[in-house]
Amino acid sequence: MSKFIKILFSVILLISCSLVNNLTAQELLKIEVAVSIGLKNNFDIQISRNEAEINRENNTAGNAGMYPGINLNMGVTTGTNNTHLVYSTGNTVNNPSASVKTYNAGLALNWTVFDGFKMFTTKQKLNEIEKIGDLKYKQQVQQSVSQIIEAYYDIVKQKQQLNTIVEIEALSRERMTLGETRFNAGLSAKNEYLQAQIDYNTQKQSEVLQQNTIAESKRKLNQLLNREITTSFAVSDSIPFSVIDSSSALSKIISGSPGIQVLKKQLEIAKLSQNEIESLNYPYINFAAGYGYNLTENSTGLVNTNRAYGPLFGASLSYPIFQGGNISRQVQVAELAYNSASLQLESLKTQILAQFQSAFSQYKTNLYLLEIEEQTKVLAKENLFLAMERLKLSQTTSIEVRDAQLSYENSLTRSSNIFYNLKIAETQIRMLAGGL
Repeated sequence: MSKFIKILFSVILLISCSLVNNLTAQELLKIEVAVSIGLKNNFDIQISRNEAEINRENNTAGNAGMYPGINLNMGVTTGTNNTHLVYSTGNTVNNPSASVKTYNAGLALNWTVFDGFKMFTTKQKLNEIEKIGDLKYKQQVQQSVSQIIEAYYDIVKQKQQLNTIVEIEALSRERMTLGETRFNAGLSAKNEYLQAQIDYNTQKQSEVLQQNTIAESKRKLNQLLNREITTSFAVSDSIPFSVIDSSSALSKIISGSPGIQVLKKQLEIAKLSQNEIESLNYPYINFAAGYGYNLTENSTGLVNTNRAYGPLFGASLSYPIFQGGNISRQVQVAELAYNSASLQLESLKTQILAQFQSAFSQYKTNLYLLEIEEQTKVLAKENLFLAMERLKLSQTTSIEVRDAQLSYENSLTRSSNIFYNLKIAETQIRMLAGGL
C-alpha cells in the first residue's frame, strides 16, 4: 500500500497546485458570515421588515378610534354688496358698494364615546395584525436563510466534485504516461495509449466545465446576498449535517411553524372582524365640545358690528333601525370569511406535515445511502489501486483501469451529492419548524 500512498500524495499535490492560484486571491466565506450578510442586505427581508414596521406604527389607540378629534378652524370672509335698505320710518339707504367682513375662529372636539365596543375590537385586531407582521418577517428570514444555505453548500458540493475531477485527471495523466511508455517499449498497442490520451482530455474538459459551474453558483449566492455579483470568495471543504429526531422535530413544527402561526392569527382576525360588524347593531353616542368666536362688520345697516363668542357642548345618539339588510349581509360574509380562514389553516397543517414527512424520508434515505457509499468509496479506491498496479505489471488492460477509475469517480460524486441532499433535507425540516 506504500506505493498507493505515494500516488495519493502526488494526486493531492496536483490538486493543490491547480487550485492554489484561485484560492489565494479569495477570502474564505463561512456559512455564518454568508447568512449574516444575507440578513442585512437581502431585499425580501428588508421589504418584510418594513411591512412589519408599518403594522407596528398602525397599532395605536387613536387608529382604533378611541381618542377624540380636535380641530382648530379659522376663517375670514370679505365682500361688497349693492345694498338697498327701507326703514319703517320711510327712510331709504342706497349703497352700491357696501362692504361686509366676517371673521370666525373655533376650537372643536368630537368624540365617539360608545360605538358598540367596536373601538376595543379594532384595537385587538390591530394587535393581531402587528403580530402577523412579525411572524411574516420571521417567515421571510427563514426562507431567505434556507436559500442562502442551499446556495452555499451547492458551491461546496461543486467544489468537491471539482476536486474529484482533478484527482481523476491526475490519474489519467499517469495512465497516459504509462501507456506511452508501454507503447514505445512494444508492450501494448497504440490504441491503449490513444484511449488514455482521450480520457485525459475528457477530464480536462470536465474540469473547465466544472469551474464554470462553480462560478455560476457563486454568482447566484452573491445575488442572494445582494452584493456585487463578481465578488470573489472561497467556501469551506465539507458539508456538515445534524442528527434529527423525528418526534422532536414534528413537535416543533406543530408549535413553531411560522406559516401555521400566521394563519392562526388570521383566523383570530377573521373572528374579530365578525365582532366589528356585529357592533353596528348597537347605538353610537357622540360627544362634542368647543369654543367659538364670530365677528361680522357691515358698512351699511342698523348693526355695524356683530360679535359672538363662547363655549358650546353637545351630545348625539344614533341607533340603526334599518340599513337595507346590509348589516346582516356583512355579518354573513364575515362568517364565511372565518370559515375559509379555518379551512386554510387545516389545509396548511396537512401540507406542512406532508412536507415534513417527505423531507424526513429523504433525510433517512440519504443517511442509509451515505453508510453504503462510504463502504463503496473504500472498495473503489482499493480496486483502482490494484488495477493501476496490475497495469504496471502488464497483467491487465487500460480498459479495466478505466472502469475502475470511473467507479471511483462515480463513488466520490455520489458521496458529495448525498452529503448535499442530507443538508437540504435538514434545512427544510428546520425551516418548517422555524428553527433556522
